[in-house]
Amino acid sequence: MLFQEGSNEFLRRSFWTEVFAEFLVTLIYLFLVCGAVLPWNNTPPPVIHGAFISGLSIATLVMAVMHISGGHLNPVVTISFMSVGRVSVLKAIFFIVAQCLGEVIGSLGVTAPGKGVTTMQAFAVELGLTFVLMFLVMAVTDPTRGMTGYGVPLSIGICVFVCLMQGIPSSGASLNPARSIGPAVVMNSWRDHWIYWAAPTAGGLLATGTYQLVFASKRSNHDSDNNMIHSTEVMDRDDASKFLDSTL
Repeated sequence: MLFQEGSNEFLRRSFWTEVFAEFLVTLIYLFLVCGAVLPWNNTPPPVIHGAFISGLSIATLVMAVMHISGGHLNPVVTISFMSVGRVSVLKAIFFIVAQCLGEVIGSLGVTAPGKGVTTMQAFAVELGLTFVLMFLVMAVTDPTRGMTGYGVPLSIGICVFVCLMQGIPSSGASLNPARSIGPAVVMNSWRDHWIYWAAPTAGGLLATGTYQLVFASKRSNHDSDNNMIHSTEVMDRDDASKFLDSTL
């Protein structure tokens, strides 16, 4: 029964959107956590540093895709939900594969530098962290969610905290060109300043495009599916009525 329901979902775009959401947030989670525990300056960070990053990353990433895939990020969660019928067998299989791929690629995306941080490493960190921040901003401000109150600013604030904890030891975690240009002007220090304009801008645009093209249309896809089902039911009722009228 569950597998049959999953096979029907397999043909829908919303199915693949949910699978990609699990892949992406698991990748981001590993990128944040691995980067947080690396000894960027040959000094291992304290245990509490990694614990904060891990817990708060889960909170923000689940918030980001809860309305899309449920925000499992963990095969155990997916298997547990499958066991009680919340997720079809087919969807659970694809979720688990996506989560594992995200973990592998997220881990590969973080490499330990030597004694210092190179220009390209700093660029990659700034781009990645700004992608995370803007993806979260797009998700919590999505008008189809109707998310209001303190949830939006709290989610964004937690995400900024996570990004700062992860990025300060390596790139400084600017995430904001305006934040970087002030000190550069005052101190007349422009070395590698371009990074803090190019990387955040690229990361922000990439995150915005990804969310808008892949995830923002999920609600409309569900509505279209529901409308199609409703239209089919109405047509079936009309056909049945016509048949009864013709036989009476």
